[in-house]
Amino acid sequence: MSGWFPRSSRPWVLDQMLSLKTMPAYMRTEFFHAKSRLGQTLYSILSTLISPFALFAIQRTRPISTHRGMNAHLTIQESIESLVAGDDNIIFPEKQEPLDGTCDDLWPGFLHLAPEFYRATGKELAFYPVAVCIADRTIRIGSCRSFDPERSFHVQKLPFAAQLREDIIALMHKTEQGITI
Repeated sequence: MSGWFPRSSRPWVLDQMLSLKTMPAYMRTEFFHAKSRLGQTLYSILSTLISPFALFAIQRTRPISTHRGMNAHLTIQESIESLVAGDDNIIFPEKQEPLDGTCDDLWPGFLHLAPEFYRATGKELAFYPVAVCIADRTIRIGSCRSFDPERSFHVQKLPFAAQLREDIIALMHKTEQGITI
């Protein structure tokens, strides 16, 4: 996706996908679902073989290592540094792949970028909903949304995430006009 964007961007990538030690196991659990022992063995071999190539490709995107839990602050810190340097961040915060082909609920942790960016720069951070539409092979970018720095972040966080999700769904159904790439 970032290959089509005219601006410098860096994707958030789960830290398990950024190490040859953890990538094969992560790929087996998240991408390859075998029901038989033979299938599990084949997927184990396949994930081990393709991991070096996948890691090489991912590293070319200058990823931001995405951590959860106690190390989540490292993701926010690296993201703020990249944003201040002029890079956009590409974040796919869906909790899981939706069964209905739209957009699942969003993990709201990425929204902590807003107050941190405001503290670092005194500026509001713009969030753009993005829909990657497999059916018609398009990427749609919606209208900008920002937090109100005068209001409590914690009061705004969950409604903001819900609104971004609704924006993404509207883009997927072409009910909101956006830039199509």
